[in-house]
Amino acid sequence: MSAKRYYWLKMPRNFFKRHDIRIVESLPEGRAVAYFYLKLLVESVDHDGELRFNSAVPYDANMLATITNTPAEIVKTALETLERFELIEITDDGTIVLPQAKKLIDSAVDNDNARRQARYRERQKEETDGEEMPTNASNSLQALRKVTDSVTKSNVDALRKITHPVINSNESKSKSKSKSKSKSKSKERYKRENDEADAVVLTPDTIPPSPDYILDYMTRYKLEKGLTVNEVFEAEKFFGYYESNGWRVGNNKMKNWQAAARGWLLRSEDDAKRKPKPTVNPFADLLGGDALD
Repeated sequence: MSAKRYYWLKMPRNFFKRHDIRIVESLPEGRAVAYFYLKLLVESVDHDGELRFNSAVPYDANMLATITNTPAEIVKTALETLERFELIEITDDGTIVLPQAKKLIDSAVDNDNARRQARYRERQKEETDGEEMPTNASNSLQALRKVTDSVTKSNVDALRKITHPVINSNESKSKSKSKSKSKSKSKERYKRENDEADAVVLTPDTIPPSPDYILDYMTRYKLEKGLTVNEVFEAEKFFGYYESNGWRVGNNKMKNWQAAARGWLLRSEDDAKRKPKPTVNPFADLLGGDALD
């Protein structure tokens, strides 16, 4: 006993967005014509995209109206419209050919052996696709992974600076070492990630400190002492001054940059208070000046 074969249409999601279908639907009775066309597609599934009553008799409009349950007037209009837009072809012997149906029809035999063969072909296809992935696709995946990792790492670093400025570099190193032990298909990629993770993060005690740590420390000290100096400007001056002299205090190497930063802010505050303010000239608008000499 031969196994039963099943047929179906592989309809694309954008079927009703196609230009020809949209134009057909916009015509008078267009929706009925498009619905009739769908019925023809389904009817031709097990006939290889062709419609004919039998080898001797082709379908006419009245026969199609009967089998599709469509008014005869709509069928006549639909046949003319569909043929004009090349959605169907009517041969000299009256056979109705649906070119799109030939591309959309698929079938399978209903038995266990056919299903096993289909699954085997699918697995083979997946393995082949994985081995023959284009270089640009592989590069795109790596670039996307790199961007995602970078964004995630930046968010974590920003959160740590806000909640706790001190970052434990030993903890970072231990995490990177545990990552290096995990198995991977790509040894080079994991080696690069571990090298990046093993980079020493500057802590507040490290000399030279990073500009971000200097600004963070000066901001907190300014708020604590109620100072009025511009911490952003002072942090830049502080970093530039000591970066240029090799982080030295006099002839000695700097040992505690936080203490130096506190002294820097206090001296800047004193200088600002001692600096005389210009005397305001009440006739400045008339004389074209701002202060008295």
